[in-house]
Amino acid sequence: MISGKNFFHNISGYTDIKIIIAQVKKLEWFEIYDFLEYVCSYINDDDVYNASNLLLKNQNSGFRFVDHILIPISDETDMKNVENAINSNFDNGHIKIATQKLSEKNPDYPKIIGESIDGVEIAIKNVVSNLYDDTPTNKFGGNIKILKKHNFLDGHPAYIEILNKLYGYASDGGIRHPKDRDYKITEADAVFAVEICSAFVSFLKYKVSSL
Repeated sequence: MISGKNFFHNISGYTDIKIIIAQVKKLEWFEIYDFLEYVCSYINDDDVYNASNLLLKNQNSGFRFVDHILIPISDETDMKNVENAINSNFDNGHIKIATQKLSEKNPDYPKIIGESIDGVEIAIKNVVSNLYDDTPTNKFGGNIKILKKHNFLDGHPAYIEILNKLYGYASDGGIRHPKDRDYKITEADAVFAVEICSAFVSFLKYKVSSL
């Protein structure tokens, strides 16, 4: 496999666009993404990233640039949630770490899920610390109860249960402890975790800003 950087330097001496296009067409599909990611990082301009996302969207690609990282997320709402979560300063950078790991050539999917859910856990603790006099607990469910007590979260039991199970998925479902897991974690699982955890951190940001 040729890296985007190496391919860029290999064609940098060519001036004929037809020759460059012919060389690009020889690449495998994943090498083209790698090349695109390197060129965008080399230019390092927001307009280039935005234009690349428009191109990816028009080509029905399953990848988008989020915070200058090319990851397998194509839904516009999910992209915004990930960007908002990264920029929220609520999760101590865990969502960004998860997206960075998602863009790696050999992603550690359980680690991505763990980082995503850690982001939710930290975000909830930060909201408790910043908004209320209560001291955050070391229990995910305990902090959820504090937010519920202050009417920060919808009190519907099903809604609260979903949040608790989200954390339990990482703690008790074998995500952090591979020996307890008898199933394979896939890219789909990791992308789902990044999306749903980003959505919740983004939700917390919105709730705090609206108070």
